[in-house]
Amino acid sequence: MKKLIELIICMVLLCNTLISQEISGNKLSCGTSEQMEAFYKLHPEAKDEAKVLEEFTKRFKTDATKAAESYVIPVVFHVFGTSFNGKSVTTALIEDALRKTNEDFQGLAADWNQIISQFSSVKKSLNITFKLAKKDPNGNATTGVKFYGKLDGFGNGSGYDSQIKQYAWDNYKYMNVYIQNDLYNNGVTNNSGVSWYPNTTMSNNNTARVVYNGAYLGTNTDENFRSVLTHEFGHWLNLIHTFEGGCPDASGCSSSGDRCCDTPPVDNSGLQANDRNCNNQITNWQNFMHYSDQYAMYTIEQVARMEAALQHSTRKPLWQESNLVATGLSDGGSSSYCTSKGSSTQYEWISSVKLGTYTKNSGSNSGYGDFTSTTVNVSPGMSVTLTPSFASSEYTEYWNIWIDINKNQVFDANELVFSSNGNSAVSGTLNLPSGSSGTTRMRVSMKYNASPTACETFSYGEVEDYTVNITGGTLDTQAPSVPSNFRVTSVTSSSITLAWNVSSDNVGVANYRLNNATDNTNYTVAGTSYTVSGLTANKSYTFYVLAKDAAGNSSGWSSAAQGITSDGGSSTNYCSTQHTSPLSYFYISNVTLSNLNNTSTLGNSSTAYSDYTSNTASLAKGSTYTISEAFYPSWSGNSGAVWIDWNQDGDFDDSGEKVLGVSSANSPYTANFTVPAVAASGNTRMRVRLTYNANLTPCGNVAYGETEDYAINVTGSSSGEVGIVDGSFSVDIFPNPAINKLNITLKGVQKAFMRLININGQVALKKNLNQTSTVLDVTNLKKGNYFVEIRSANEKITKKIIIK
Repeated sequence: MKKLIELIICMVLLCNTLISQEISGNKLSCGTSEQMEAFYKLHPEAKDEAKVLEEFTKRFKTDATKAAESYVIPVVFHVFGTSFNGKSVTTALIEDALRKTNEDFQGLAADWNQIISQFSSVKKSLNITFKLAKKDPNGNATTGVKFYGKLDGFGNGSGYDSQIKQYAWDNYKYMNVYIQNDLYNNGVTNNSGVSWYPNTTMSNNNTARVVYNGAYLGTNTDENFRSVLTHEFGHWLNLIHTFEGGCPDASGCSSSGDRCCDTPPVDNSGLQANDRNCNNQITNWQNFMHYSDQYAMYTIEQVARMEAALQHSTRKPLWQESNLVATGLSDGGSSSYCTSKGSSTQYEWISSVKLGTYTKNSGSNSGYGDFTSTTVNVSPGMSVTLTPSFASSEYTEYWNIWIDINKNQVFDANELVFSSNGNSAVSGTLNLPSGSSGTTRMRVSMKYNASPTACETFSYGEVEDYTVNITGGTLDTQAPSVPSNFRVTSVTSSSITLAWNVSSDNVGVANYRLNNATDNTNYTVAGTSYTVSGLTANKSYTFYVLAKDAAGNSSGWSSAAQGITSDGGSSTNYCSTQHTSPLSYFYISNVTLSNLNNTSTLGNSSTAYSDYTSNTASLAKGSTYTISEAFYPSWSGNSGAVWIDWNQDGDFDDSGEKVLGVSSANSPYTANFTVPAVAASGNTRMRVRLTYNANLTPCGNVAYGETEDYAINVTGSSSGEVGIVDGSFSVDIFPNPAINKLNITLKGVQKAFMRLININGQVALKKNLNQTSTVLDVTNLKKGNYFVEIRSANEKITKKIIIK
C-alpha cells in the first residue's frame, strides 16, 4: 500500500485557491467554492457555461453512446527554474510521471487491485493517454517539455494572465502544465498543485492550465503523493473534490457535492480508512479526488463525468485525429484498424506480454488494452512469453500475435507471427520475415478454448494492441516527398473535390492517404484527386494528404486545404443579366484562374448566360493571381470585365470586387489581383462578362456578348480574424448571452453583410445590414456558442456570442 509521507508528517493539505493543495500545519481547509464564486463574478458568462456543462453531464451519464473508446491528449510541460525544494525536474522525470498518471487513469497501477470491497464494484478506468507533444505550434519537432528561468505565481487566478499567455501553447491543441515551486508567489513552496475546470474564457485567452509543484512530481516524492498529479488532471476534466460541500443530502447527490452519486458524502478532506461520514458510512477514501493515504480509483460516475468533459468545446479539439496529426502524435491512420476484444474478463485475462527484454504487466482492461502510446522494438526471431491470469481455475487459452508488416492497417493472414495455446505461460519466437522494418501495429489476442481471429469480439479473454518498431531489416526506408499544390477544385452541397501534385519516391508511391480533419475520416487514394462525398451542406472542412510507398514509408502531411460546401440551393440570389442580341459567333472562349481552366462556346442562345458554378477556382487570402478571359472574335470595340464577391453579400458592388476591366481587340484579357486578407472564407461567386461597344456592369442587360458565372473557394486565415481591421468601423452586439433577440448596431458604415456561424463552421444565419441598427430573431437557433461575422467593403469584425 502506498504511504503518504508528506501527509503523515504535515497532517493536512490546504486548498489555497481554486483547486489547490498545500501542506500546512494541523488544519485542513479549502477555499474552492469561494474562489470559484469570485471567478464567476469576474466572468458571469463562465458561470452560465458551467451550468450548461452540468446539464449536459447529467444527460451524458445516462447516454449509452459514448464519444470514443479511447482518448489521447497532447501535453506540453513548461518548467520554470532548476530547484524545487532541492529537487530537480528533467524530461525523463516528466516522462515517468506522465506514464504513472496514465496508469492511474487506466486502472493499471498496483493499488487498483487493493480497493476495499465496498467500492470494488464501482471502480472504473478511463482509457485516456496523456502524451507529450512531438510537434510544437509551428510544426517543429519537440520533446513536449520546455525549460525556462525561474518564475512563480501561475497558480493565482488573476494577475498573471499576460505572463501565462506569453508561454502558453494553443489551448485548443495542447494541455498546458506549468511546473513551478512557489505556485502563488507568496513565499510558500509546499503547495502541490492547482487546476481549472473546462472554460472557454480561459481557453480563448490561452490561460487554461494545470500548475504543479516540481517538488512533488514523479519520483521527487513518494509513490502515493505523486498521484496528486492525477488528482489535478481529474480537475482539468471537470472532477470535483469528493469532500466538496461537506456532507450534503444524499437525495441531491447529482446536483450537490461532487455531483457523483457513487461517491458517498465526505465531511472533510481528512477522512481515511477507518473513518465514517455524517451518515455513518464508509467513504470512498481511496478516490483520486480525495486527499488520500492510498490513491487508487475513480468511480463509474466520475469516469462518465470526465467523458462528458471531453465533449466540451475546450477539451474535444485536443483528442481529435486531426489535432493528433498536427501535434505529431499520429500519422492519421490509427483509427483504420479493425476492433477486437473479449466481452468478459471475469475468469481470465492477459497478465503479461514479454518481448525480448520488454515486459508489459497489466490488468484485464475490460477486454481490450490500448498500449500503442509506447513503441517496442522487435526483430525476427525475438523471444516472446505470454502469461495469463485466472480468477480461480486455470483454463486452456489460445494465443495469436499479428504484426501489420506491410502497414496497410489490416492484419493479413500472412502477418500471424506467433501462435500457441496452454493453461499457463506460453513461449516461442516471433516469425517475422527477414527484411521487415519500420513502425507499425501489433495485436496480441488471448481467447478461451478456440483460436482467435484478428478482428472479432469473443466471449472470454482479452486483446491488447501495441506499437512496434521492427528492426534488423533491409527494406526501403526512404519516405516519399510531401504532396504539393494541395487544393480544392470544386464543391457542391454534399461533396468537395481535392487534387494535388504527384509525390516522388526512390522506389515508387503506392497510394495517398487523404485525411478529412473535420470529420476525422481517412481515405486511401490511388491517384492525385479525390471527391469526398456525404458531407453536410454549408459547412467548413479541412483536409490534409500524405504519400505512402510500398514499404510503408509515409511522407509528412501536406499543408491544409479548406473548403465550404454550398448550402444546397438556398445560396444568395445574384442579380440577373441578359444579352438581348446574342451572336453565336461572339462569345467567351476560355476563362483561366488558378486551377480553373474552362473552354467553351456560346451557352444559352437566348440569354447568352452560362452557369459554370460547378467549376471552382481555389484562391488563398493574401495571394496574387492572374485572371485570363479569352474571347472570339477579336473586334476593336470589345470589352471584358470580371467581378468576385469577396464579402459574400450577394452583389458585386463593393470596392475591390472588380478584378478585371479591359477594352481592347486583343484576346485574352488578363489582370493580376491579390485576394483581400479580409475576404470571407468559403464559397462565393465570380462573374465574367464580354460585350461590344457598351459599358459593362455586373448586372443588367447589354446587346451583344456573353456572361458566365463561376464558383470561387477562398481559403486561409484573415489577418483581422477577430476585431477591427483598421478601426474605421465598429459594431455593438447585445445582449450577450442572447435568448430571443440579438441587436446589431453599426458604427462608421451604413452597409455591411452579417453571418452567424456555429462552432462547427456552419452558417446558421446570414443577412444584409442596410441600416445602422438591426434586430435579429434567434429564437429558433440551437443554444450554444456562435461567431458573429460582419463585413463591410474592406473590413471585417468577428465577435463571439452565446445563445441561451
